[in-house]
Amino acid sequence: MIVAARESLYPCRVDLRKIGKLGMLLAISALAYQAGGFPAFHVALEGMCLIAALTIYVIGTRTYRFSNSVMLLYISVAFFYVGSLEVLHLFYFDGVGLLPGASANRAVQFWIAARALEIGAICAVPLTLKRKPSRWQLHLGFFAAFALLCASILSGIFPVCLVEGSGYTPFKRWAEIAIAAAAAFSLVMMKRIPGKVGNKVSARSMGGVAALGLSGLLLAFRVEPHGALDTLAHLLGLVSFAFFWSIVIEEGLDRPYEHMFREIYERSARDILTGLRNRAGFDRDAEAALAAKGAGEAEFSLLAMDLDDFKQVNDDFGHPEGDVALKEFAAILTEALGEGPLIARYGGDEFVALAEGGAAWAADAEARLRSRAAAWRDSPRRAALGLSLARVSRRGGPDATLEALYREADALMLDEKRRKHAR
Repeated sequence: MIVAARESLYPCRVDLRKIGKLGMLLAISALAYQAGGFPAFHVALEGMCLIAALTIYVIGTRTYRFSNSVMLLYISVAFFYVGSLEVLHLFYFDGVGLLPGASANRAVQFWIAARALEIGAICAVPLTLKRKPSRWQLHLGFFAAFALLCASILSGIFPVCLVEGSGYTPFKRWAEIAIAAAAAFSLVMMKRIPGKVGNKVSARSMGGVAALGLSGLLLAFRVEPHGALDTLAHLLGLVSFAFFWSIVIEEGLDRPYEHMFREIYERSARDILTGLRNRAGFDRDAEAALAAKGAGEAEFSLLAMDLDDFKQVNDDFGHPEGDVALKEFAAILTEALGEGPLIARYGGDEFVALAEGGAAWAADAEARLRSRAAAWRDSPRRAALGLSLARVSRRGGPDATLEALYREADALMLDEKRRKHAR
């Protein structure tokens, strides 16, 4: 109840920085196209894809010990070999020709091989998450696929993709269609993995796959090479890389540190002895719950409790026994109130609880607590203890501040203590 209210304070936000970086890459591509036409645009684009692939590999593999994400490791190794095929595609491309035997057909063959390896790797994600292979098993598998593709191209086994003077072959077109179909299939399969990798990773993976599939369709049905569809298809290829790059950056760099600092913060908000929230942690979460959107429509109840004559337990049996008594009472609170309310050791032998519920809930909770506390005090070591308890119920909203609720409950609890002493 309360936790859900607190989470509502942090809505999903668009990361404008990542959008800005992608926009910058697209702007660089556009400038390259304007300056040198499609060849310069193609070299610039492939260069950015290669940098992205290398970044994915280095960051993904080096941060795996912190992220412990099989998905991250798998993407990193896969894109290392996809990027290697992209390097060969670029080196065999017209106007570059850095390798012996360079030709337009061979460049296109390596292009198809890179895209086939990428979509094949993506389609195998569900199987990989199930088996959780090691880094070297992944390297062995992808290197074998990489070597087979290279050997088939360099030996002439790989089908011809481009005939000089005639254009692209039917195989090349059908290969692009097959890649787009595989992308559509993988989108369906990826709907099953959010629980294993997280909704954000799943959504970005699907974005990368969709961009890759759409790129294949554009290349399959383009009318002229180096035209508008060709340009758009290559841009979508860059967008696909950018989606997977963002996964590695967030999962490999941002999330481990976020998790580490969250753990440190949570520890600082917990009482070391009982494991309940301490005063700082309770105040933060309670104020967030009372101020959350829609909280004004709900009723909240605050319970304030104090263990009477707690000092006598320390005096009679020692402070370690007093610590045990505090732990026992914390366990009673947790058992009696359940997981919904916020429960805290507010200081010394004082405890508080805030729950979404009206006067009826608070009265029932008080009855359960008093009953369990009475049974707990049957022990000779707890006989000296008493329980003072007060409850206040109010509707949420701007008037129901934690300070006001606590002040009223504390005053009622002090009245109960005075009545006990007056007897």
